[in-house]
Amino acid sequence: MRFYALILWRTLGKIPKRLQLLYLGDKNRLISEPTEAELVKTEGKILSIWSDIQLSYETGLWKPKKSKLCDWCAHQSICPEFGGTPPPLPAQVSD
Repeated sequence: MRFYALILWRTLGKIPKRLQLLYLGDKNRLISEPTEAELVKTEGKILSIWSDIQLSYETGLWKPKKSKLCDWCAHQSICPEFGGTPPPLPAQVSD
């Protein structure tokens, strides 16, 4: 939810006091009261991830990162982490 708080802060100039996520099935609520420090940290993480994506794009090196989510991935057959060979990258995409 911090991502949404960050968007509101950067768009409207105000940090939301409270965010709520309501799970419709069981009516549980996830409540967050974001602080400026949390949002600055979240923004730093997002910018770091974007920087990594840009570097991978520029170098053509896309390193896999194995995690517990890999068990559900449909691309294991072409993933180097599972002994696969990824297909060649397409020609550079225009901006």
